[in-house]
Amino acid sequence: MSGSLMAQDLSDLDLDALMEVEITSASKKAQPLIEAPAAIYVIEGDLLRRMGVRTLPEALRLAPGLHVARIDGSDYSIGARAMNGTSISPSNKIEILMDGRSLYTPLFSGVLWDQQAVLIEDIERIEVIRGPGGTLWGANAVNGVINVVTRSATASEASRVVLAGGTENRFYAAARAAGRIASNGHARGYVTSYGLDDARAADGSTLPSSMDITAGGFRSDWTLNTATSLTVQGDAYHGESREPTVGGSALTQLSGGNVLARMLYAPSTTRSLTVQSYVDLYRRSGSPSFGEERATFDLSAEGHWSKWGRHDIVAGVGYRRSEDETDRNTTIIFEPAERTLETWSAFVQDEIAVLHDKLSLIVGTKLEHNDVTGTEWQPNIRSVYSLDRASVLWGGVSRAVRIPNRVDEDLAIDAGTTVIRVGNPEVESEELIAYEVGYRKSFDAGFSLDIATYYNDLDRFQSIESDGQSQFLVENRVQGEAWGIELVGAWQTTDQLRLELAYSFQELDLETEPDSTDTTTEGFEHRFPRNLASLKTIWMAPRDVTVDAMLRYADAIRSGGQSLAPAYVELSTGIGWTVTPALTLRLSGNNLLDDAHREYGTGEIERNVEFSVEATF
Repeated sequence: MSGSLMAQDLSDLDLDALMEVEITSASKKAQPLIEAPAAIYVIEGDLLRRMGVRTLPEALRLAPGLHVARIDGSDYSIGARAMNGTSISPSNKIEILMDGRSLYTPLFSGVLWDQQAVLIEDIERIEVIRGPGGTLWGANAVNGVINVVTRSATASEASRVVLAGGTENRFYAAARAAGRIASNGHARGYVTSYGLDDARAADGSTLPSSMDITAGGFRSDWTLNTATSLTVQGDAYHGESREPTVGGSALTQLSGGNVLARMLYAPSTTRSLTVQSYVDLYRRSGSPSFGEERATFDLSAEGHWSKWGRHDIVAGVGYRRSEDETDRNTTIIFEPAERTLETWSAFVQDEIAVLHDKLSLIVGTKLEHNDVTGTEWQPNIRSVYSLDRASVLWGGVSRAVRIPNRVDEDLAIDAGTTVIRVGNPEVESEELIAYEVGYRKSFDAGFSLDIATYYNDLDRFQSIESDGQSQFLVENRVQGEAWGIELVGAWQTTDQLRLELAYSFQELDLETEPDSTDTTTEGFEHRFPRNLASLKTIWMAPRDVTVDAMLRYADAIRSGGQSLAPAYVELSTGIGWTVTPALTLRLSGNNLLDDAHREYGTGEIERNVEFSVEATF
């Protein structure tokens, strides 16, 4: 993305300009959004601030087609395309990254959301891909890829302080200092602290699930010469979250940090090399469910170059090592208690210009070797046909896998007199073959339309097999199919007002092998809303006032005939007044239509009204 565009708030752009915003997640190279050969949506960072968003999961509510379900005060389950994990492994088929650093944990193939204390004010955009991304992003990018991109330090020279308090988001404080370093560098540092209140139980009592966290970090960007740039960034955090126990609650202590370095060599727009490495450490202790210490080291190199006039190639290699040590609590244990997992990978993808400026064919594959299932291939073939400068038709066939995690392989239950083994060291990867077709168009009348349809063929999905007595084992004895349609329409009614309507329909049909004893499959089929809809308004009102709102609908979800959550309609708003260029006052609200509602499980999410003061220096 060019420097001028990086410094511009995306929510200030009209629809034509938004279609030309450069994204990187769909093809691992910069390209206009309208040309992306995938179902992709960009969440503008400035809109997050204007809506008073405080956490990363709440930011993802702004993306159409994602099912963001809040379990309690601090935990979430997030899924796409008819899948939203299980009660023990939520969000287990989406790869989520922060500036190229994976937030995924091999413990349960998900994200520990209470540890993601990102500074919302520093997010430039969030690229959300619905559909498989295994060819570029590897195993576990089965139903989506979410890439959180923070602003370059070069675009963050202003210092900022934000103070806020609300009824459920109890407090939020953030401070950022930024500036130039020497003649060729820029840097910023931040500190933030916030607290979330407990959820409410169905009987009106408190459901212990609050959290408090404090984090700090930095980012520096350096121009080494006309072709080479360097980014070094890092974060550290410490906090605690409450979890319910029998007759009370317990505090989970959580802490961690990461450091990332990335060097980009780009002598021209058609040739570049990126080398990136990061270290990520975290520790969780005192939890009634599990305790864990994990250290991850990741190193990758990726190249992009154009050859022979028709070929645009991206390729790369990578290595990841993740070491963990788990704590034994009263019931849940892992055998073995410690494990080290290594993954070697290589990928290549070629975009071939079959008809100049009209038809492109994209072919590629990723080869990964891991310590769990061995070698995994994830091929991909896609095509993009430009009907004209403002409309494209795209389609693709992809294979993606989710490799087993520590829960799948090593989980055991201490029943007092005996240990019941649930994990299975022989369990295989879950496999998905996806068929996708999409259409994207920007009309002259300030209207845009984005349609995506898909059919997923599912194989070797996990089942829980039983001997009819007390022994259970994870196996791969479920097959099925998922299908759906996703629509996003946006209308720039005036220079100051933009409307966006989104709708998704999704369906899942699973079946077990004839001799399977699994009884969980039927419940998994309905653990997501068949219908999702939202209406978003972005209004630059007169007198330096902004008014933004999102009305969202989610269908009911069930598990095994029991209701996990009824259908609901909710409203979120953000109203801001820029008193002076240095001072903004903001009033925001979430879940405004009900005192409380249930989204996933037993916790009821209460209404939050918040006031904030933002000062820029």
